[in-house]
Amino acid sequence: MAFVTAKLQDCTYRCSQTGRVWVQVSRLGIASLVFAAVVAISAQAGALQCVPFAREVSGISIRGDAWTWWSAAVGQYDRGQAPRIGAVVVFKKHGAMRYGHVAVVTRVINNREVLVDHANWAPHRGRGRGQIAKMVAVTDISPRNDWTEVRVWNLATRDYGTRVYPTYGFVYPKSGDARLQEAALRIETPSRMVVARPQHPPAPQLATVDLQIAKALAAAAVPAPTPVPAPVPVTVQAVAPVPAPAPAPVVAVVAAPAPLPVVVQPPPPPPAAPVTLASLSAEEDLALARRFGAGRY
Repeated sequence: MAFVTAKLQDCTYRCSQTGRVWVQVSRLGIASLVFAAVVAISAQAGALQCVPFAREVSGISIRGDAWTWWSAAVGQYDRGQAPRIGAVVVFKKHGAMRYGHVAVVTRVINNREVLVDHANWAPHRGRGRGQIAKMVAVTDISPRNDWTEVRVWNLATRDYGTRVYPTYGFVYPKSGDARLQEAALRIETPSRMVVARPQHPPAPQLATVDLQIAKALAAAAVPAPTPVPAPVPVTVQAVAPVPAPAPAPVVAVVAAPAPLPVVVQPPPPPPAAPVTLASLSAEEDLALARRFGAGRY
């Protein structure tokens, strides 16, 4: 535009001499101005704003500047301070962010961290202006964990940085919205970071950075494996060998001989009194003679 103006001013001085040249230059200048206006309008049309993107993805039918969504939701949609899948986090007007900002929650990591999809999150004329960023990490740093102060992952520096953005909270879509099911299906796929450009493919360097961030976020989302405790060494105490019991002495049991029967012999009869011839009768004498013979005779 400055170049065309300078040319027109330069031609104005020279064209004051002849009207014919002035007409030719005027037509050229008008054509240049029309071309520049068409290019500017096309660029604005190709740049996606955060509000229509959030409205399309979440199904929350609210119009107006992003920061007005919080008050506009009263009586139409539920609001709260806890993240949910499909909810829209509403940023307040802050600094250069004169119209606020809205982003759609696509994954809840914990009560302090979420992943969002949003559009046009970049400084004025900065890289990423008018683009869609998916699976971007947002962390809550509010003292009461009510999501009124957040930090947003910076793709360029690959960290959260120090800038704090004030927010109102979350606007929840109505239950049964088909877009909620689509969001649930999206989070079942592996975490990834994609920056989509409406007219041009993503630059290789940005895609590489996004992939690195996605891997880091995916690793953070997966719960850390439970460490397996090292096996406790079992101390086996050496058991002293038990000495074998000494063999019991074998005691030969000798049966005592049965007591011999004591034969009590009757005392011998007293010796017979000597038989004298005088005392023998004739019959006895005859008997003795027959027994011993009659030697004495």
